[in-house]
Amino acid sequence: MTKCLEGRGPTIIGLVKLLFTELSTKENAIYKFEWILDEHRQQGEDQAFEKWVEKKAAAKKMATRRTARKKATVAVEPEDSE
Repeated sequence: MTKCLEGRGPTIIGLVKLLFTELSTKENAIYKFEWILDEHRQQGEDQAFEKWVEKKAAAKKMATRRTARKKATVAVEPEDSE
């Protein structure tokens, strides 16, 4: 299906985008995987899920720090006025 997005026809591209938009907005869409997470938690995989959540939180925290550091570096660097 995603190969159709590479096609040259605007009609096909429009239809594929419409399909993916509809799939993502439906209540029981494939992309909404909460039921999968619940199933894994019931099977005793809570620890793996918690580690995954912690890793995501750590990655987000690191990205936030890097962004702040980069903004501070850009603000401190003098502009060349030659």
